[in-house]
Amino acid sequence: MRAALEYALGLAAQGVPAFPCRDDKRPACLHGFKDATADATELRRLWQQFPGTLVGVPTGARFVVLDLDLQHQEARVWHARANLPKTRIHHTRSGGRHVFFKPHAEITCSAGKISKGVDTRGAGGYVIWWRALGLEVIDASELADVPEFILRALRRPVITALPIERSIFKSNRSTEERLTSVLAIAAGATEGERNAKTFWAACRFSEMLRDGDLSLSLARDAFAALTIIGTRIGLPQREVEQTIASARRQA
Repeated sequence: MRAALEYALGLAAQGVPAFPCRDDKRPACLHGFKDATADATELRRLWQQFPGTLVGVPTGARFVVLDLDLQHQEARVWHARANLPKTRIHHTRSGGRHVFFKPHAEITCSAGKISKGVDTRGAGGYVIWWRALGLEVIDASELADVPEFILRALRRPVITALPIERSIFKSNRSTEERLTSVLAIAAGATEGERNAKTFWAACRFSEMLRDGDLSLSLARDAFAALTIIGTRIGLPQREVEQTIASARRQA
């Protein structure tokens, strides 16, 4: 705990506010990152009242962070292809990376919106300063601007339901629930199961159409939504269309 405080004092001397966190990365203090301070006296008082083994640093005002959990294959693939600019990078305790960028108003806190295992920390968030535990600084370069491709990825809408008028479902709530549930399962497919889950979802829609639970026009909308989701999770559109066609033939 004293080592964490000493490191926090070192950050404070550079104008970087900090606050105590527990070993499970949760804030030790009552108000979390809102208690962060760069005042040495206040830091000592904070650690005395709320001892913590880790140092938390708020994100947003001084920098934003791309948090890469490289235990996920999707995150490793994304990272290998991303061609990130040269900027400051820290190792994390789990073997991941914290990639630091200049502050940007569009970077808030997100989880998995860019890719599974690729999160962002901006205004309203914080990161653990793993350097305080002696973990390596992979790159100590000056902070780069947030790449435009990251901003574009964060701007993409998250599909949580069919892109059609909800009024269609007013007479049959169970149909709406079934459709959105199937789409959610397809949207959550990870690498290695994307094709199988797309095929499974297309089979369910085909069965609903065959059994009279879907009108032909509503089925078209369902398959269109599934095509959009299939491409969003990384499948080529032609492959998605072929998978859906195969499922419909089997129904």
